[in-house]
Order: sequence, then C-alpha cells, then structure tokens
Amino acid sequence: MVRFVDTNVFLYVMRQDPVYGRTARQILDRIEGGEEAVTSTLVLEEVCAYVVREGRGEGWNWARKIADFLGCVYHYGTLRKESYTFIDMLRAVDHLTKYGIDWNDCIILSQMKRSGYAEIYSNDEHFDKVGWIRRIFQ
Repeated sequence: MVRFVDTNVFLYVMRQDPVYGRTARQILDRIEGGEEAVTSTLVLEEVCAYVVREGRGEGWNWARKIADFLGCVYHYGTLRKESYTFIDMLRAVDHLTKYGIDWNDCIILSQMKRSGYAEIYSNDEHFDKVGWIRRIFQ
C-alpha cells in the first residue's frame, strides 16, 4: 500500500528533532530504499514556508536550504509528488466542518481521498479523527 507522507516527517528530519527525528529518518530511509510513497506539493510548500520563516534574520541562506530540500525530495525515486487541485480545496471545506482540523490538513485529506490513499505517515494525532485514514508514525 502506498502511504502519504505528511509535512512533519520532513520537518523532524530537517530540524534533527531529538524526540521524533529518528522515526522520521527511518520513514524517509525506507522510501529512499524503494518503498513507494506519495506526498503533495502542498506538503513541500509547507516545508519551504517553514524554512523561510525560521531563516529570516538569522544570517543563513534559506534559499540554499530550500534548494537542498527540494533536490533531496526530487531524488526520492519512489516518492511521487502530486499536486492538489481547486476541487480538493472545495472538498476540504467539508472536512473542516466534520473533523475540525487545520486547513492544509483538510486539503491533504481531500487529495488523499480523491487519489485513494488510506494511510499517512504523520505524527499529527488529529488524523486519528478521520475513520478512513490510518496514521502511521514508525
């Protein structure tokens, strides 16, 4: 089964998170090793926006960090990168009402449902509210 990869997996690795970084790294290592997975251009945008926010005023080259991140993601041959659609956004409004989770995650739900993905690599427990999603973080 192809699993969707959420934003926090990439961020934990990027930040070298002391609590969750190892698990996130293991997930990406499996994908790098050939496990098929998918992520959204929205997820990639969230990571890039985080880099910009964190890099402001700190004197480090956040443009270089974004380029490195996108280059790394590009080379995950078994990680499909799929775009979300306007229809996904329209359907996300229903998820907002039904599940009460944040907007971007509602778009991800719409994208997953449209494409038939039922498992997500994520540490976000609010995905557990969604009966047709199985959240995995190991």
